[in-house]
Amino acid sequence: MVTTRTVCKVRSCETLSYLKYVQHLLEGIRRLQRLEHLFARFSQKCDSLAAWITETKAFFKKDNIAEADLNELLGKIKSDDAFDTDMGIHSERLEQIANLAHDMVQQGFSKAAEVAARSQAMNGLWENLLVARTKHREDLEQARETQEKIDTMRLEFAKKANPFNNWLEGAREDLLDSFVCHSIEEVNSLVTAHEEFKACLPEFHQIFLDIQQLQQEIDVIATFGSNPYTNLEVDSLGTKWNELLQLIPQRDQILQDALVKEKKKDELRKTFANHANWFANWTTEEQRKISESTMGPDLSLNEQLAYLAELLEEVEGYKPQYEELENLNKLIQNEVIFNNPYCKHTMESLNVSWEELHNSVARQ
Repeated sequence: MVTTRTVCKVRSCETLSYLKYVQHLLEGIRRLQRLEHLFARFSQKCDSLAAWITETKAFFKKDNIAEADLNELLGKIKSDDAFDTDMGIHSERLEQIANLAHDMVQQGFSKAAEVAARSQAMNGLWENLLVARTKHREDLEQARETQEKIDTMRLEFAKKANPFNNWLEGAREDLLDSFVCHSIEEVNSLVTAHEEFKACLPEFHQIFLDIQQLQQEIDVIATFGSNPYTNLEVDSLGTKWNELLQLIPQRDQILQDALVKEKKKDELRKTFANHANWFANWTTEEQRKISESTMGPDLSLNEQLAYLAELLEEVEGYKPQYEELENLNKLIQNEVIFNNPYCKHTMESLNVSWEELHNSVARQ
């Protein structure tokens, strides 16, 4: 016979079972909610990391390393060094994703296969990023080495080109420099200096060839940019060099013409000196004769007059020599000759001597 106590006991057991069932359902719901929350976090972290990886790989791809100069490359390398910190942070996120995936798989999440596949895909994306990042860094280092080499070569070019250009300009000024000479020695001094200049031309020609060769080497590896150390170019140096070579024979001719001219002047000096020295001696001798004629005790007045008449005739006979001296002096003046080392007499002093001689004879 079923008693009331028995019925109550049965109902109590049913209630307990129901409560356990409900508790089990609640635990299942909570577990499912937690897994869904983990899945949401997992998906959000995967999406975020995937977007960052895609963006970073796109940056590596579009980064124009090939056209960056040395300063730009050094800046890029510093940024790449700082990128290591960013990589470390995102590496932790990848680890978090792996941990979340492991938890969901271990707890038998219904989407465990999808989670495992997504986690594996994220690892693949990360590996691809590491490859791209390594290549990007290698490209930066290689480009830096190339640009450092170019920079060194451009600096060497400037160190050679600038002094060479200064020499070209100075040499050109010297070749075009006008001069005034008053002796053969002065012209010969210029000729000697010019010959010494020509003797050093092979040395400077080799310098120019070295500069050309250096620029050719730069052009092989430098595809962009200009030389920050100088505005000079090989073409402009070549133009100046060719102009210099054209000026040299012109200078040769100018110096030769000056030497010929100075030699003619020197011959004119010597000719004038020969005539002037003779004429000065002659006027001195004639003055002596006139003095003796007036002081001689053995000559009568008529004899003295006759002698003076002969002297006057003799003096007048040398007038052509005097006139020739005047003509020579005019030539000297036309040639702008100021000094004559071969003669101490000037035309002015000879004029005085001639007038004194002529007047002395006439007075007597």
